[in-house]
Amino acid sequence: AEPEHWRRQVTAPLYEGLGDVLSLTGRHDEAKAAYEQGLDQLEEQDALWQARLWRKIGNACRDGLQSEEASESYLQAEAALGADSSPFDSDWWCEWVQIQLERIWNAYWQGRGSDIAERVQEVQPAVERYGTTDQRAVFFHALVLFATRHERFVISEEILQLARSALAASQEAGNLRQIAVNQFSLGFVHLWHWDLDEAHRHLTAALETTERMGEADYRIRCLAYLSVIHRMRDEAEQTQQLASRCLEAATASEALTYVGVARANLAWLAWRDGCMAQVLAEGQAALACWHRPPSAYPFHWLALWPLLAMELSQGMLDDTLDHARSLIDASQQPPRIALAAILEDAIA
Repeated sequence: AEPEHWRRQVTAPLYEGLGDVLSLTGRHDEAKAAYEQGLDQLEEQDALWQARLWRKIGNACRDGLQSEEASESYLQAEAALGADSSPFDSDWWCEWVQIQLERIWNAYWQGRGSDIAERVQEVQPAVERYGTTDQRAVFFHALVLFATRHERFVISEEILQLARSALAASQEAGNLRQIAVNQFSLGFVHLWHWDLDEAHRHLTAALETTERMGEADYRIRCLAYLSVIHRMRDEAEQTQQLASRCLEAATASEALTYVGVARANLAWLAWRDGCMAQVLAEGQAALACWHRPPSAYPFHWLALWPLLAMELSQGMLDDTLDHARSLIDASQQPPRIALAAILEDAIA
């Protein structure tokens, strides 16, 4: 019986809050639907609110591996926001900065390093002038994303320092989810710097935080890369436990990238046990996950090495050669120099 305007003002934030909870718990399609229902409640003059909901729709699409739809939603967010009317409108600038930061994430998942670089350069002055403490932490994380893609996940001391700065900034802001994100990121770069103990420490801390929060996406990523650490240590039992937990959680969330990681680690375990048929099944299943768009996953070696070993033992030379060439493809994290030389000699 209340006026329509009042009803809309009450229901729109409820739908937005529902979308936020669904997004946090990895139910991205439902989150998108909730944000769209919230958007339907808004009136034309609610430009900033419309932009925020379009941005969150983009995030739900991106995290649900619908990168092209995400790109369209971010454009809608910018259109709803409109042209800047004043350099003193801090609310406008904060929303604009957040849209650009989310677009950087989308470009990262698509493997578009040049887009990341362009967006980072464009957004940096606005972050420095208008960004919140949270946004500065996210910007540091964006610099880590750019550097890791640009260097093909060969991690330098400079990248490690950027990741440390991102974690410190998020701890200063006190945003629990962003702390978990940047703790994961620091563990992730330590992993590819081959600092396995440091990687394990940070990823374990991030896993504990995500489980306490009920955050789904980064919990899955922590499980995935903790299983990789135990694989690198040749610890079969721990690898099996974490890969199984990762597979269950990633399957439930339809997080195909990490379904692939779990399958690849199961392929390694099967190779270790001499179960060649299972190596083939799990390895091919992993590659199938990573070949689906928009994946630009750079760690195909997790599946390729067990497959290559199995194929070589079975005399499947053509398949072995194909997979050896894939290991040194420019889209992939390069093998260490000595190993790359061995591969190139073998292929020749």
